[in-house]
Amino acid sequence: MRALAEYYDAKYKRREDKKAGKYKNQRVKTPGQSFDSQLEASVHQILLLRERAGEIRNIRSQVTLKLTRAGIGYRVDFVATDCKTGQDFGIEAKGFPTEVWGIKKRLYKYYGPFFLEIWTGTHMNPRLTETIIPVGPTEIGLD
Repeated sequence: MRALAEYYDAKYKRREDKKAGKYKNQRVKTPGQSFDSQLEASVHQILLLRERAGEIRNIRSQVTLKLTRAGIGYRVDFVATDCKTGQDFGIEAKGFPTEVWGIKKRLYKYYGPFFLEIWTGTHMNPRLTETIIPVGPTEIGLD
């Protein structure tokens, strides 16, 4: 009986290891929603509080945007609508900046459709560290 319990423990542990992300992030599941990391789940909780306070509305997850005319894809963690202006804005939870993120961040500065809040830190202490306000291709002579 003990061997059977050890077998299931080992099998379950291996399954957990496969679920760990490339950068050791742990996927988080909540009722009706799944997040790529604990930081992303924490940022979502902050967005829900901002929604209840009447600051934002219409929170959407994993929205795909096209940057540049070449159609380079970028999936932003969340998009919400500002209640005062009625304009959409993006929210990105970045626990581990990668080379690809650096490239897409620079592209977003010129081709992003709306401003982008970047949240960093840990799931216990998420903080808004940067807001990117895109310049736009017409203002730099690329259109």
